[in-house]
This record gives sequence, C-alpha cells and structure tokens, in this order.
Amino acid sequence: MIKRLRPAKLVAALASLALALGTASTAEADPKADYQLIAVVYEHANYEGEAYYLYAPPCKAFSKPENINELYDGWNDRISSIDLYTEHKCLIVLFEHTWLGGPRRSIRDDVADLGDWHDRTSSVSFTFRM
Repeated sequence: MIKRLRPAKLVAALASLALALGTASTAEADPKADYQLIAVVYEHANYEGEAYYLYAPPCKAFSKPENINELYDGWNDRISSIDLYTEHKCLIVLFEHTWLGGPRRSIRDDVADLGDWHDRTSSVSFTFRM
C-alpha cells in the first residue's frame, strides 16, 4: 500500500535511506545505529510549528521499554501533537514529569491535538504494542 508521507516523514525516510546506504563500519561503531524514527512530535496542534524527532530501538515483543527520561533541546512541556510511525508497532507513553513520573497518557496512533495534554510532557517511554 502506498501511503502519503507528511513532510517530516519524507525527510525522515530519506535520512533513513541515506543511513542505510552508508558503510557497515560506521554502523558497527555506533551503538545507536539500530535506532529508528518512532515518532515526530510538534509544538502545536495539527502537526504545526517546530518538530522534534523521537528515535528508539525497534519495538519488539518482550523487549525492555526504551525511555527518554528528560526531553532536551527545550522540548519539556512543549508537545501538542504526535505523528506516530505505527509500522514500528510502538506504544508511546507520555509522562508529565521527568524520569517517567506523574500522570501518564498512552499513544497508539497519530494524535493531531493532545487536548488537556498540551504542553505537559516531560519524559516518554516506548514499548511494543499488541
């Protein structure tokens, strides 16, 4: 099935292709070489404003969750919409506080408007979704 890509997904797909065409020695030297783009988060609803790319290892059944305990680059309490790469079968859990603390919200699909979760996320976790 051909799926129309949003501009951010198109850029990420091209970047992934460029990485895949690189040399094997570069991938072997980088312990995070198997990380994939899991989601793109945006500062405004409807995928508007600045974008921040979230990478993690592939989500697999029975694998340990991958955590981002603190959002960097000024993204703490700034996320308002999420474009999730559902083909990776990841469930993203948003946390209100750093180090996976406080209230949480699970995300299984794209969310154009986080509603009452606008500007609340301080850490995230990725795990396999059934």
